[in-house]
Parts: sequence; structure tokens; C-alpha cells
Amino acid sequence: MNILLIPLKILIGTIATWIARREYAFLVGVILINMVLISELGAKYVEIFGFITNAGNVYHAVTLFCMSIIVERFSRQDAFKAVNIVFLLLVYFAVSKYIAINLQPTVDGNEVVQSALLNAQFNNSRILVASFAAFWFVNWIFIMTYDWAKNKFKQVWSRMIVSCLVAQFYDSVVFFSLAFFGILPLDLILEFMIVGFFFKSFIHIMTIPIFNKI
Repeated sequence: MNILLIPLKILIGTIATWIARREYAFLVGVILINMVLISELGAKYVEIFGFITNAGNVYHAVTLFCMSIIVERFSRQDAFKAVNIVFLLLVYFAVSKYIAINLQPTVDGNEVVQSALLNAQFNNSRILVASFAAFWFVNWIFIMTYDWAKNKFKQVWSRMIVSCLVAQFYDSVVFFSLAFFGILPLDLILEFMIVGFFFKSFIHIMTIPIFNKI
């Protein structure tokens, strides 16, 4: 089933990015949606070609694809602005969600829903912090690397590959360390990092032909 669903996730993310490619606000919106998905689904483990990683890898690849377009089509300053906007909106989302979940429910059978929400909030809180911190840090690294590569290499594919590999390395190390260190065995965390790095890098590099047409 994963063999069918993962390509579908990639296709949906690519289509959304293609639709948003010419509008700054739309690109920021696609980044925000994918970051919310990461924060909500990052704790889920999935198997990809016999290896285990988390369910949010595709969404992260889409965010960097959008960020590549912003740096390329707009400017470095616009990209930094997008990171800050999305980060603040993510904090707003997290705080609003926390308040809503912790409101006192009615007593007419709603305690089952409340219990499920509180349990999900407890299990997902570390993923939330890890995804937000990794997003802010990694995207600043990515923007600076891409901007440097943009001035260094004439070919779009060159700067895409360089910036992608640097960003995906940092993202895999930062996110999986913050999210799972002390909870999962170290060998499993290392597998998450390695599989996540290669999988996200593969997706990002595969977008280069599409990027050339944007």
C-alpha cells in the first residue's frame, strides 16, 4: 500500500507547488500546510522499500521545493520573510490547538473525544517542537546555501542539488534528534536519519526538471 500512497503524496505536493509557483502568498501557503502536516504526522513510522522512517518526509521535500522557487523567482529577503511568517503562524496554530484541546468539555459523552485529544497532544508535543525548530533552522541554512550557490553556479540543477543535500542533512540530524532521542533506540534513529536524508533528497532532486520549467 505504501508503494502506491507515497507516490500519490509526492504527486499531490508537486501539483500544489506548480499551481502556486507564480504567487508568493500561495507558495507560503503551501509551505504552511505541509509544515502543519509534518507537525501532526511526524510521529508516525512508515516502511519505505524495507526501511523505516517517518511519514512527514514528503511534506518536508515539498517545503524546500517551494522555498527554492521563492529564492529563485523572488529574492533571498522574501525567502527569509516566508520562513518567519510560516514560523509565527505555526506557533499560532500550536497555541490555539493547545487552548482548544484543554477547554473543559461537556459531560454528555464527550469525555472519550477529550481523552483521545489529550493523548494525541501528549504524544505529539515533542514532534511539534522538533518540526518547528528544524523548520526555522534548516530553512535559514537552505536559503543562505541556495543564495550562495545561485551566485556561484549558472546551472539551476547545480544549485538545487548543493542546497538540497546541505539542507536535508541538517534537517535529518536536527529533526530526528529532537523528536526521538531518548525515546527510540539509537540504531532506529540513525536509520530514520539516513533513510530520511536519501528519500527527501531523491524527491527534491527529482523536481529539478519541473523546476526548470517554472
